[in-house]
Amino acid sequence: MLGKSSDLTIYDPCCGSGYLLTIAGFLFPNNFSKIIGSDIDEAALELASLNLSLLSSDGLRTRKEAIEDMYERFQKSSHRDALESVEKFENSISHRKKCPEINLFKSDITKEIGPSNINFKADIIFVDVPYGEIIDWKSESESLLNISLLLESVKRVVDENSILIVSSRKKEIINSNSFKRIKKFNIGKRKIEFLMLKGEKDG
Repeated sequence: MLGKSSDLTIYDPCCGSGYLLTIAGFLFPNNFSKIIGSDIDEAALELASLNLSLLSSDGLRTRKEAIEDMYERFQKSSHRDALESVEKFENSISHRKKCPEINLFKSDITKEIGPSNINFKADIIFVDVPYGEIIDWKSESESLLNISLLLESVKRVVDENSILIVSSRKKEIINSNSFKRIKKFNIGKRKIEFLMLKGEKDG
């Protein structure tokens, strides 16, 4: 699996606000060289761009200056707490070798992965399957069918060493002709499954 711990490319095909990718960038500042996200919602991608900008020194500096201005004007404790958080973020990336390359693009993952000029291989793909009344698939298909379509789409950007991590409701049953499950566990109401491409011996 993977075969390396640095210079990794992580991809979230349903990235939404980019929260997961941003947290991964902060927690593992020297592991990822490329952070890639896609979503069908342009507004979500704009928010993801703002959040992921915090992985750069310039982005953090801009955010810090904005919070300092708000704290100076309103003297709210929430702004003071936010400043402390920014300082923690600055410390978390202070020893980082270099800022990861960030790429966001619009895509309906149940159909395809972006335009034809999007060409990359992901070491780690993390999919938090949309659910609930507020966040849901923007496709006409049912959830299970969408997961199957998603798995077929991501085949384009994986190889035999890639790890696909799928977070879904416990009742979701993932069947795939292309991927095999190598690990599974539950966290609260969510089920986390680790998948890899099937090899010739897997049938």
